[in-house]
Amino acid sequence: SLFTLKTTSGDGFFYINTHGARIAVEDANEPESKIYAIQSSTLVDDDSEKAFAGDLASLRIVHFTARNGEKIKILGIPTGLDDFDTRYGITYRFVDAYMSFTGNSVVLINACFSGANGKFIDAVLNKGAGVYLGWTASLSGSAAFQSAPYFVDRMLGANQHADKESPPQRAFPYDLVMQDMAKKGLIIDKVTGGRLVATPGPSLRYPPIFAPSIRYVQV
Repeated sequence: SLFTLKTTSGDGFFYINTHGARIAVEDANEPESKIYAIQSSTLVDDDSEKAFAGDLASLRIVHFTARNGEKIKILGIPTGLDDFDTRYGITYRFVDAYMSFTGNSVVLINACFSGANGKFIDAVLNKGAGVYLGWTASLSGSAAFQSAPYFVDRMLGANQHADKESPPQRAFPYDLVMQDMAKKGLIIDKVTGGRLVATPGPSLRYPPIFAPSIRYVQV
């Protein structure tokens, strides 16, 4: 929700699975008068329009209409047609105003075109994130739900993923996890051709890892 997103501060790992797109706005300073946004769960209604009027006016948030995962029903009978609703989407201006991350953190935006919009990526990195992960094109559900659980499992060394190895593996930093995912075809969306890419922050010294472990022991 917008309320949760506004309180994002000091997170070491931020992950969201949502819609992403460029939304038309009345601002000639934005390229083609469009601004990239990712959808929150907060629905647009009369009360929320009043509560978030300032954020709307400053384009920190925009109206974002997309499929909601349900099917349209007529007289209680599903039609097979996708249902849509309008929720608020957050932009790079929202990130600038409200969000922050730790210097060695990982931000994974599992949304269409999340790795292709420079302003949004730069905003996240400028607010402290160590590395930003996003997709270069539209994102299918199959790729979204395959890549993220694998990434987290390998970063943690949890060995709970269905594709676990024997013997159990230690945790690895994000760059080595991405290399492993590339070998297994998990950074390519086979439906859309999109690619999961990582953009490290300018001040990042070491690749982040969720559960630090011993690399080697020397006697």
